[in-house]
Amino acid sequence: MKKLMLLLVLLFFSYNIVSKIPDRSVHLIVCDVGQGDAILIQQGYFQALIDTGPDESVTSCLRSHMPKEDKKIDILVLTHYDNDHIGGFAASKELYQFGEIYAPLTDKKESQVFLELEESFLALLKQGTVLKQPILGQQIAYHNFSLEYNSPELIFSFITPTFLETDWQIALQAFQAGTREPETQFSWWQDFLTEKSHFPEQLESVNDRSISLLIQYGDLKIFLSGDLEEGTELSILESRLIAGLDILKVAHHGSKSSSSMPFLLETHPETALISSGEGNSFGHPATEVLERLSLFAQQIGRTDHSGELHLVLKSDFYYFLK
Repeated sequence: MKKLMLLLVLLFFSYNIVSKIPDRSVHLIVCDVGQGDAILIQQGYFQALIDTGPDESVTSCLRSHMPKEDKKIDILVLTHYDNDHIGGFAASKELYQFGEIYAPLTDKKESQVFLELEESFLALLKQGTVLKQPILGQQIAYHNFSLEYNSPELIFSFITPTFLETDWQIALQAFQAGTREPETQFSWWQDFLTEKSHFPEQLESVNDRSISLLIQYGDLKIFLSGDLEEGTELSILESRLIAGLDILKVAHHGSKSSSSMPFLLETHPETALISSGEGNSFGHPATEVLERLSLFAQQIGRTDHSGELHLVLKSDFYYFLK
């Protein structure tokens, strides 16, 4: 009897240990954060978070999917500074460290949330976090070496911003080189941004300056589009930066200003994912967008209908977990 009890106890603890070990698949989770965006990409102990939603609700998503002992988000991308994309940053940084943060450092926002974000950037620089503005075409590659040698890399390619002046690039390179103390470095960057003569007049909307990402894993292609509108969608098509897509994170929560017919005709997404809040006051997703998507996408996942959207990626196929 004692041996049986001991065996049961050992099995219980073994199960708990094994169940907490992350599997080898890539997981794409569109967190249910209401009217906002927060997307977690995970493989093993690697985490990339794209936006943080409007409030602390993103932390529930992170706790649910990150290994309990893992308190570091390797890559954080803040696509732009609208509150529904950065509002959960403050709560997230209380629970997790950030390895690298990619953000539109040439933009500013007149909001309390943004001012607090700027202060947080300075504190994180002192702690060793790397802060960067991505450059068109820049790539990040992650390879899980616990898998077989020939397993595919997880590749993140920055598709926007699509335009950077030469002196922007020079300034960004100087800032990102990190040759100064963090506080001096950040102060210098803020002074540079204050001098408007460095920059051409921004004609496009803040949404159209969203950072967008093409993610490739084996044969799969996923496009995370931030809040891009039709103007930048068309410029992406003209530059031939993306073509056929397996998965599209629909831009701007399904707003009628995005997901244009020319863009969908070119990318022909097999699955569309929409992050929007139930009963939101904007009417997202727009009926005309849903109609356009239905001409191409075999599946349309909506957080306002289904809550969290969880996909498992297997290099040449994928499936919804629930």
